[in-house]
Amino acid sequence: MRALYFSLFLSLCFFALGLHNSVTAAERHDHSGYAVSDDSQMSVKSADMDGGAATTGMNVDTYHCPMHTHITGEQGDICPICGMILVQRADKTPLSHDDKPDNAFHIDPSYIQTLGVTTERAGYHQFGRAIQAFGRLKASTRLEHAVDVRTQGWIIDLPVDAVGDTVKKGDLLFTYYSPDLMGAQSDFLIGSRIGNAGQRLRLYGMDDKAIAALKKRGDFLEATPFHAPVDGTVTALHVRKGGHVREGGSVMRLQDFSKLWANIDVPVRDIGFLKTGTPATVTLPETGQTYQSEIDFIHPVWPCRVKRCCMARMVPM
Repeated sequence: MRALYFSLFLSLCFFALGLHNSVTAAERHDHSGYAVSDDSQMSVKSADMDGGAATTGMNVDTYHCPMHTHITGEQGDICPICGMILVQRADKTPLSHDDKPDNAFHIDPSYIQTLGVTTERAGYHQFGRAIQAFGRLKASTRLEHAVDVRTQGWIIDLPVDAVGDTVKKGDLLFTYYSPDLMGAQSDFLIGSRIGNAGQRLRLYGMDDKAIAALKKRGDFLEATPFHAPVDGTVTALHVRKGGHVREGGSVMRLQDFSKLWANIDVPVRDIGFLKTGTPATVTLPETGQTYQSEIDFIHPVWPCRVKRCCMARMVPM
């Protein structure tokens, strides 16, 4: 009797053990497909379980895990492995071999997702650094001309008698009486062999136009004419009509304003991006006019009025 009970007990144990193995195998089968239990109310499936429905070439919207691309499901589902929300597959219909351009190759979307590669439509973009700075316009010292006399004398006539008067090259600036100039003219007229008479007149400041007038007249010029050597504007006038001028005295200054300098205060952090010849645009805030220019010189010291700035000089192109 005891043997019968023992045999029945063993049968029940083996039956329970078999049932447990069946349930365990079924659960393992579900987890191999990454299916979740009914309590989670999710329908996440792998590409292996749905018979290839989540393949790369499908035409319906599919969602997959960014980290585990073989996990697919519907919108709002969560990956059972990492817990990330499924995202829509970026490339649902890849190009076939016939549709690919020449020398093109295809990269699997899962590999792109893993690397975190982003793409953008090709276009034109401006590279480099746009530097904005402020400065002031200044007259070019290279276009400034000093009108001085080399012998003492007196101003006889002064047609250009005010700062701001504009003159052209060859215009009469003033007439000048000087005893030394009279002696040089006398040597020139009588053909003195002591040195070069014409050169002496040039050393005293007479220009070729005045020397030609002296030669044509054949007589002394008590009021020696002085003409404008260049086109320009009178920026300084140091004499008046009838005034006395000492030897080496300055009569006036002429400035050509056809080209100006723009002295720009550039911050030190930006000065390394500039060099001689760098193109730039100068904008006048009063009129809004713009002028194309280029950097002509970068000061090796800091002469600007603003601290922590360097000065760059620009000239018109």
